[in-house]
Amino acid sequence: MDSTRRGSDPPTSDAARDLFDASTDAAAVVSADGVVIGWTRGAEELLGHRAADVVGCSAARLVAMPADPMRVAGLVERCRAGMGWNGLVTLRHRDGRRLDVDLRVSASFRIGDRECFLLSARGQRQQWAVGRSVLDGFLLRSPVGMAVLDLDLRYVWLNDTLERFGGVP
Repeated sequence: MDSTRRGSDPPTSDAARDLFDASTDAAAVVSADGVVIGWTRGAEELLGHRAADVVGCSAARLVAMPADPMRVAGLVERCRAGMGWNGLVTLRHRDGRRLDVDLRVSASFRIGDRECFLLSARGQRQQWAVGRSVLDGFLLRSPVGMAVLDLDLRYVWLNDTLERFGGVP
């Protein structure tokens, strides 16, 4: 019997599961005027604030970065246009620590008459790193064509094999 019929996911490594698992992310619902109207246990764990201490208050007090009204207005308009936003933001923990988080903001939606945004965040995790000499050695000697692309899917580097057989200079 395959895993979809049993109703369970195929086994994956803990690292891979953590990368894609959003079930424990901090989440909050914030109204268009910046008031927190929803707060999850994940948000409590990440920032140390109980829901009772945050709901009904300004979300601005949780941000540990200088205010930038023009940027915020641009992000709001982007989310109103249905695109959402994600990026790195520094938040303030209840104990005063600053936390760098990956923040995602949904496209706007309505709860009753209120325009709202769903914000979800997770603390930045240590990423796997390898020395450039090790990576260069692996890629340069590979009999398989390999390339490194940037976030816009442009070639940043490719090995001789790909250049020779793939026709990519």
